[in-house]
Amino acid sequence: MEAGKPIFLSDFGKMGYLPEAVVNWAALIGWSYDDKTEEFSMEELIEKFSVEKLSPAPAALNFSKLDHFNGLYIRNLGVSDLAARLKPFFEAGGYLVDDDEKLMRVAEALQIRLANLAEAPEKGGFFFKDKVTPEPESLIGKKMTAEQSIEMAQRIETLIASLPDFSEESASQPLRDLATELELKAGHVFGFLRNALTAQMVSPPVFETMEIIGREKVLERIRKGIEILEKM
Repeated sequence: MEAGKPIFLSDFGKMGYLPEAVVNWAALIGWSYDDKTEEFSMEELIEKFSVEKLSPAPAALNFSKLDHFNGLYIRNLGVSDLAARLKPFFEAGGYLVDDDEKLMRVAEALQIRLANLAEAPEKGGFFFKDKVTPEPESLIGKKMTAEQSIEMAQRIETLIASLPDFSEESASQPLRDLATELELKAGHVFGFLRNALTAQMVSPPVFETMEIIGREKVLERIRKGIEILEKM
């Protein structure tokens, strides 16, 4: 929040704050029920709130506390409810969201990673893009050369294309075995996949990401990563 800037109730929604979190936070500005209880539903506030317990001292707005409450309420939402609330933020970010099942899976993947709904396009927009363009350096593993990374990426592509089914159960151990065969750490393999698939340094778990994106697009993004490395 920018200091000195007027804030209207409608602004909180635009910034990705849930009404439930704002109400809970606002109720605690200058009031407390006891010295330990902070989370209240609307019904509990109606029952417990009293003007007699308001503090006469000037109240300070603690926006970190609002972020805290908002994260809690986001994590407590049902996935379908969260998906419905996220959809307008993705659409405002320029993403076409026309697959409700995919949106549900994206919401579930992002749920524990969001402090507010407005973060969703930045943290999960890659799920809805046709293509991503990672930074070339991000595709090169630590203490690896571009040539070594290309060889690793080509082997990853071949392995994923040949999997009998596309799931964490079928992919995890073969990818780890590949890292051992190439005398690399598993982190090198999964780091390349994360950056090639998301173009982000931080994302939901690789296997969860792969399953949501789907095998065809995973292979497309791996090939794009290889092309980027070959141009270095």
